[in-house]
Amino acid sequence: MCYTTHTEGVFEMISNDSHPKFSGELLKYHFDDLEETSTWLFVSPLMEQLPIFVEEIGEFYYTGRQYTERSNRKTYQIGCILDSEDAIAKVTFRGSTYEVTTNSVFWVDCDEGYITESSGNGLQHCMFLHFSGNDTKQMFETFYKQNGESPIIYNYADTIEPIIKRLISIYEQSPVISTDILAMQLVIDIISQLIYYVSPPTLKEYRNPHIVEAIEIINNSPDLNIKLSDLSQRFDMSEFYFSRLFKRTIGVSFRDYIASKKMVKIKSLLTSTDKSLDEISSELHMNDKSYLIRFFSAHEGITPIQFKKQFINRKK
Repeated sequence: MCYTTHTEGVFEMISNDSHPKFSGELLKYHFDDLEETSTWLFVSPLMEQLPIFVEEIGEFYYTGRQYTERSNRKTYQIGCILDSEDAIAKVTFRGSTYEVTTNSVFWVDCDEGYITESSGNGLQHCMFLHFSGNDTKQMFETFYKQNGESPIIYNYADTIEPIIKRLISIYEQSPVISTDILAMQLVIDIISQLIYYVSPPTLKEYRNPHIVEAIEIINNSPDLNIKLSDLSQRFDMSEFYFSRLFKRTIGVSFRDYIASKKMVKIKSLLTSTDKSLDEISSELHMNDKSYLIRFFSAHEGITPIQFKKQFINRKK
């Protein structure tokens, strides 16, 4: 379930504990002049047991002064500054303040707290995504460390913008469980891109083009029948070196990355098709139905049949 806020003119908000979305957190918003076309979506995931799920997404157009202060919320935010014209914009996080410009991206921990502020006469345009999940802290810290302990990437928002636009689009429709699965995949794509884009100056191999190509090969594979040995041979590396480089770049091991992709694929087939477990295991080259059940149960805590029954019951 999700609901949308469209606002215009002066927009202010302070923490409201009576609202379940903001209970217990510090939240201050101020916009001098928020355009009518601005959108703020609040998402109540149908599948909070997913490794990553979206909680808020939005797109704001505004002029004048903007100030946001937020903390004590168990989410992470990725924001894009798409147009700031003559505005001076800043992000404060972990005791440091960073000046941000058009086409900048920032990723912050909302529990620790952050401040964004800008002022100017020209039109400003930003997009944002709030998400959470069991593995998000490790992913964020990997990004933050590899980015020289900075939450900012310059000249990269145009890469992230179409993915956030797609997230907004799918949640503006009538969300179903498969929407959460697709949204998780889109958020993982954003995270993957940010992590392998950044690298400390002394560790340029983190931006190794072979890892970038490997991620593209995995993401474009319909059956995910990709082995570590296949990719290491393709790029003329030992399996040990390729595996080590992959984990340092992406933040998770090759095995875990493939497993997460397979889980997304299995859930999608269970919820959007009538394929049997035998058919799914064959499509994903998982030996047999028994192996598929063990694999799924180890990652999800329930069997594929139980998962599908929960999906059908929620639809009712």
